[in-house]
Amino acid sequence: MNMRYWMNTLRVVKIYDIATVQELQTFVRYPNGTWKAKQGKQIYDDRVLSLVWGLYVLQEEICQQHYEIVAYDDQGKPLKIQNYTITEPGIFKLDDFFQKNENAPLPTIIGSSPTSGQFSSGGQGMNELHQAGWSSL
Repeated sequence: MNMRYWMNTLRVVKIYDIATVQELQTFVRYPNGTWKAKQGKQIYDDRVLSLVWGLYVLQEEICQQHYEIVAYDDQGKPLKIQNYTITEPGIFKLDDFFQKNENAPLPTIIGSSPTSGQFSSGGQGMNELHQAGWSSL
């Protein structure tokens, strides 16, 4: 539903790849509520599902973990986001493309604290996984 909101309601996602458009034409909702490709030979949904996961970062709870939400739309969804300003990054440094190009996509740094600028071995998500019984290799 998130993908449909960004594509059909707001019309802010533009697709220039014909293969993705073709997959969208065969991407349907099944009676059990799931979405996937129609049954048939050589009918795929890999590109569509990649698009779904790519837009998943715009879910408010996830978006506010990785970006600063500057404005919300009428539905309470992020309308304008910007990257957290990280001064004095400890382990990493953004290359010149991200530093000097105002049209560059916002980099997302997983496993760091955006407000402190310090790299950590895991964020809140990792702690939750460990509490649920998962372990790191």
